[in-house]
Amino acid sequence: MMKRIAVVLMLLMSCSVFATNGDNMIAAGSISRSMGGTGIAYAMGSESLLKNPALITNTKTKFELSFGGMLFKPEVIGTYKSTIATSEADSFVIPAVGFTYRLCEKMVFGIGAYGVSGLGVDYRDVAMPGLFKMSTSLNLMKFAPSLAYQFGNLSVGAGAAILYGTLGMSYNLGTPDDTGRGVSDDLGFGFDLGVSYELNNLTFGFNFQSAIEMEYKHQIANAASNFGLGSNISTDLMEQPAEYGAGIAYTWNNLDMTFDYKMIMWSKAAGYKDFGWEDQNVMALGMAYHLDQTTIRLGYNHAETPLGAGAIAVTGNTQAINFFNAIGFPATSETHYTFGVSHQFSTTFGIDMSYVLSPETTISGKYDMDGSLPGYPEMDITTTHKESSLSVAGRWAF
Repeated sequence: MMKRIAVVLMLLMSCSVFATNGDNMIAAGSISRSMGGTGIAYAMGSESLLKNPALITNTKTKFELSFGGMLFKPEVIGTYKSTIATSEADSFVIPAVGFTYRLCEKMVFGIGAYGVSGLGVDYRDVAMPGLFKMSTSLNLMKFAPSLAYQFGNLSVGAGAAILYGTLGMSYNLGTPDDTGRGVSDDLGFGFDLGVSYELNNLTFGFNFQSAIEMEYKHQIANAASNFGLGSNISTDLMEQPAEYGAGIAYTWNNLDMTFDYKMIMWSKAAGYKDFGWEDQNVMALGMAYHLDQTTIRLGYNHAETPLGAGAIAVTGNTQAINFFNAIGFPATSETHYTFGVSHQFSTTFGIDMSYVLSPETTISGKYDMDGSLPGYPEMDITTTHKESSLSVAGRWAF
């Protein structure tokens, strides 16, 4: 049943390219997205399931339901040899559903289903040899059943992390038909832990998300072999990395301010480390100002791309890694500016909206299609990438 639900929700995300912090969204819910992706120390109702499950103890009602979605608009332009093309993977709808229920005075249960990660491009209509008609699509949906308990000012939370992912890759290396093996999927399991502590107007939060092993059969190893990387990359594992973080939130009259730091361990994750990805230090700031029934929010999020020297400046017989990272999986976004507004229409219903803008970034490298031939010229590869998104969610509480 879980997999069937995931498949239905994943259809909304098909052919996605919504990389932000690596291939992870800065946040899945409208409130967190409007505040720079913060939320490790700032309660956001059911959205806290993904940021810090301990904070769902802050819900004031018996139960809360949040149901919404995001319109995501990436623009990716790839260049190789004399070809400049815009990826046709440019508009997507991403679901976000969360629910919390107070079991007793001290204990709260929650569960959510969110599109949390994705990456890919679509150059299938580009004339050969161009960009080898490359098309890639990685999509991940996370289910997060969690339980939190409050001990005075201290709250602790823990939850299962159930990840459903799909990966599809196709390309043309000069043969009449595309080379590819369709789409592969997998279901992976991990866990989330969170702690929060309130001290007067300050809240401190800490979280940890375990790595989750995912295997997409006949995808990564097959592609690596076709591009001459078979002796270096022979696995179909693409592990979603572990991450840990800390946050602080401060309330002063009608103003809430938040700061989060987290580390995403790409260099330790199977698959990503094979392609040279580096760990990311993510810094995020958020602010919310309350005006009667309306709240205005601003935020900022920054992390350097994980595509460092080991991912986009590779030389020798593994130079094809440059092409995969720059053209096939361009996780280049670094800075995000966020804005949002919420309005409470009644004691039981409100709407949360957010807008996120990530300015253009550019990465460049070299790729020699046949590096085994001495003196064969290396060709420049370049990708520019920018993105924006609009999220809307309805929130019911009783």
